Amino acid sequence: MHADIEGAVRTARLAAHFDWTWDSEDLERFCAAAGWQAERFSDNAATLTTNLDINRPSGGASLTWGPLQIIRLKVTDVADPGTSMPEVMAELLGELSAPMAAEFGEGTPVTAGIVKELRWDLPNVVIILSAGRWSVTMRLVSPKHQAWTDEPEDEWDEVEDEDAED
Repeated sequence: MHADIEGAVRTARLAAHFDWTWDSEDLERFCAAAGWQAERFSDNAATLTTNLDINRPSGGASLTWGPLQIIRLKVTDVADPGTSMPEVMAELLGELSAPMAAEFGEGTPVTAGIVKELRWDLPNVVIILSAGRWSVTMRLVSPKHQAWTDEPEDEWDEVEDEDAED
């Protein structure tokens, strides 16, 4: 199992300096700049083939109602089916974190269950490295979408209460 550290940092650097508008055309523009292939299979999603040096150089993108929201890609080898390796993935996340911190400063650690994450909130993109059971993934997220995702759930309850009053 290994991480393509150079490829991950190269991708993050490109994302940090990319001229994001977060419209649907950004997916094709970013993939072309990265040397990747994107294949749209619906109005809301695409599959990606990256050029990272790992056993499954793939990813995906979410485009809900038109705007690009998230690009996801694997930055490590993927464990064999049926082989859960969260400890190994956490170690690979640690190996990736040092060059990312050198480039963007220390990431904000986030943990949800066995998933460990590091997050960098940059002006035009939120970069998240996530160590799961089978691989480490990178998410490139629209800051607007991430802000919506970060909203406390109780704010949603207030919106639902307001809707019920109408």
